[in-house]
Amino acid sequence: MEKILPNKAVVTLEGDYKNYGISGDYNAIQNSTPPGVANFNMFAGQAYDVSAMYMFPQKIGIGLIQPYLRYVNVNPNGSSDRNSYQTGINYVIDGHNAVVSLNYLYGDLATKGLNYTSTAAGDKVSSLLLGFQWQI
Repeated sequence: MEKILPNKAVVTLEGDYKNYGISGDYNAIQNSTPPGVANFNMFAGQAYDVSAMYMFPQKIGIGLIQPYLRYVNVNPNGSSDRNSYQTGINYVIDGHNAVVSLNYLYGDLATKGLNYTSTAAGDKVSSLLLGFQWQI
């Protein structure tokens, strides 16, 4: 949902929920080692994320400032949850065509890798990211 407020600021709320519902032989790959072992367990379970953004109406230089918060949770069947917390700020120059983004991320979403077994473990780590998006 995106809403332009009376002061011309923009509030954006996003969310999604996924239930993959994959089980049994659907997870198996013919060439798995040993044959018949279930694979692609990352697709068996649920996931969701929510985010909120607020774009200030006043231009600063050539763009607009948009701080945001985001939470991601992946809950695979038979493995431990993975999640991340993210906060950041976008400098929106030309809608989706030109954006500079700085964000801070904390969680174990990336550190557990593709280990979707019951013994999956990963450290909660922090990262600071600078991103650029240009579309022609």
